[in-house]
Amino acid sequence: MTNPMLMDEYSLDIGLLVVVVVVVVVAVVVVVVGVMVVVVVVVVVVVVVVVVVEVVVVVVVVAVVAQ
Repeated sequence: MTNPMLMDEYSLDIGLLVVVVVVVVVAVVVVVVGVMVVVVVVVVVVVVVVVVVEVVVVVVVVAVVAQ
């Protein structure tokens, strides 16, 4: 009853489905990792800028008070 050609087509479809799923998963992982990296970089830059600004403000205030 089972047609070998039909089985081959079925397994081919399954293989194609697996490939598509793997590609989609990899794409999603790459996008998520990319977004996370961007977020981390942005957070680090913001923290560095805030720290630098605070240090500059403190130095300026100390210099003005010391005058």
